Amino acid sequence: MDDIPVELRGLVTYLDSDDRPSAIVSGAGVVAYRNASFKGLPLLEHEAQLILDRLRRADEGDKQVQKIVADDGRTWKRAHLLNGWTTLVCVGGYEDQTQDAGIGLEPDLPSETKPEIPETNGSPMLAKSEYFDWTRLAAAGLPPWTQYIRDFDWASTPVGPMQTWSLHLRSVVVYMMNNPQPRLVVWDIYEGLRPYFEQAWRGNPVTLKELPVMMQREGSAVEEKHFDFSLLPIVGQDGHPIGILDELVDTTQAVRGRRRRDSVRNVGQMISSATTLKQLWPAFLTGLEPAVVDAPYAVLYSIQDDVPETQAEATQKKCVLEGTVGIGADHATLPPEFSLGMHLNTGPGLIKACLQAWQTGEPITLHSTDGSLPPSLTSANPGRAFDEEIRTAIVAPITTAVADEEMLGILVMGLSPRSPYDEEYKLWTHIVSDLVRKTATLIVLPEEQRRAQKIANELNDSLAQQLRVTTLQAERSEGKFRRMAESAPQGMYMFDAEGKTLHVNDRYLAMLGETREQHATRRPDGDDWRDQVHPEDLDRFIQSWDIIMQKKTPITIEYRLKKPWKSVDDTTGQDLEGETWLLANAFPDIGADGEVIAVMGWLTDVSHRRMAEKLLAQRLNDALENKRQTEAFIDMTSHEMRNPLSAILQSADSIVSTLTATVMPIVGGNVSVSSETADEIVDAAQTIILCAQHQKRIVDDILTLSKLDASLLVISPEK
Repeated sequence: MDDIPVELRGLVTYLDSDDRPSAIVSGAGVVAYRNASFKGLPLLEHEAQLILDRLRRADEGDKQVQKIVADDGRTWKRAHLLNGWTTLVCVGGYEDQTQDAGIGLEPDLPSETKPEIPETNGSPMLAKSEYFDWTRLAAAGLPPWTQYIRDFDWASTPVGPMQTWSLHLRSVVVYMMNNPQPRLVVWDIYEGLRPYFEQAWRGNPVTLKELPVMMQREGSAVEEKHFDFSLLPIVGQDGHPIGILDELVDTTQAVRGRRRRDSVRNVGQMISSATTLKQLWPAFLTGLEPAVVDAPYAVLYSIQDDVPETQAEATQKKCVLEGTVGIGADHATLPPEFSLGMHLNTGPGLIKACLQAWQTGEPITLHSTDGSLPPSLTSANPGRAFDEEIRTAIVAPITTAVADEEMLGILVMGLSPRSPYDEEYKLWTHIVSDLVRKTATLIVLPEEQRRAQKIANELNDSLAQQLRVTTLQAERSEGKFRRMAESAPQGMYMFDAEGKTLHVNDRYLAMLGETREQHATRRPDGDDWRDQVHPEDLDRFIQSWDIIMQKKTPITIEYRLKKPWKSVDDTTGQDLEGETWLLANAFPDIGADGEVIAVMGWLTDVSHRRMAEKLLAQRLNDALENKRQTEAFIDMTSHEMRNPLSAILQSADSIVSTLTATVMPIVGGNVSVSSETADEIVDAAQTIILCAQHQKRIVDDILTLSKLDASLLVISPEK
């Protein structure tokens, strides 16, 4: 306001009462005044400058009034004032910008409650700052997911076109797209979570732990997911909620892991008391019963000897149905028993898969998509597998845990239709099968073998526990070492025998001025180091590696980098610049065969010390030179003062000799001398005066130099 000329103050008073958005712009293009309506528009300073630039380019001749329609539909009118000042008035298209109070648009608030647009006053910092609001203006280099959001047809949704979005919605969307964690903003009540969203809509933050959500991504089946939700209200300019920001964390893996650990524990408890295979099979199925999600159904066949009808026939094996979970035992697809000697190549349905597992000893995966899973096995009992169609099942052989691996049974188990059959799921099925496998092994082994196997298992478990403890301790020690290395003031490095980087800390990379990716490509052969190490030190640098590898002894080397060293003197504040000097201490790690398997050490930046040594040597040389010049000056001064002093002594001696040699009497203190004698005395006295003046000039010059050195000499012009 203070920058506006006095002649325009009356115009300011008029625009204050004008309902149209209006502004006054200086000749330099700086917005010096905005009325309340202008400040209430969802308009950024950057957009205002764009409008001014477009009007400036539209100038034609001496026209005094110009109009322009902006990208957001507003019509702006400009009028020229005195000394290059102009007015900018919105004459159309601003009425609809504040009518919607939903999350898409801001409500029409009183002018005193609308946010102030900060004055830039031509600040170079703000003028050069990057423009990040891609919801208003297109920006180059946007990530594909951000570009997808920008290009989406929002006009066909209740939110409305993106150019009509409120400042709050824009800020939230830009924040969400820059946040790597899952986020969503809610425009209306989501029916599935209505109570929680209503509570957040009333202004109360809501936190939900491990909430189950069934998600269906494009082109894929429904998947079971679990999330931790934090519902935060978005407050508008009038203080009322206009939306909800949902910050969520995917906890699916933790929930599935806990659920599967519980099922493994339950199976282990149920089969622990079994002493015969007849007790083991139903106990195993009972333990698997609660796993309604991960094991929709399970069918267990035991493998027994198929006694031939005549002695001439060879003894064969057969599968006998021991029980089911999640599916009826009288299911048409489940034969009570079948011979493994039949249908070796053409076994129907499930029997064929069991024969393959019997022959290979490996689990077989069945899919409904390729027809390997019979249609009758795509459904389980109600209340299991979310009552959905089962698309995948496994056929796993159960063998003894001994060398010959005698096959004791075959497990057929359906898999959850809402969980991917990934490595985690495969591990769980393997653990479940392994539990019954080990228990069955203990049952079928002879008593002595059983005891020996039990001792061996206990020993293995003990060793495994010790290994886990040792591994955990090693991981903790490694973690401590890594944290120490990362926080150490020195650079730490480790290379293998070929020169490949095993580990370097951040301080090491900072000293070299490289990233980890750049450093990983370097080798000690010298070619990759030529752009880093000073040419005069490169050969010595490469030879140090050869010394470590050949002599297997530690080395210490100081070398320079091409990168200049810059610092600031703490005392004087003066900028210091010189060469970057590094001190490397390296020692070899020698293996059992006596060969070097790794090289490790420390890297220290000694540029400060080198600079100090250089300055100390320079100052010592300066002191010696100063001493030499001082001695030369004293010698010269003594010589210059001795010459007139000799003349003074000779002249004084001549006067004394003349007066002593005269025979004239001295009467009343007066001496009568001849004119010739008087001339000699006068000449000697003048010589004394001349020499004394010469000595005085020498002394005056020395004092002047001393005052100049001490800054005590004041030089002023003569009046």
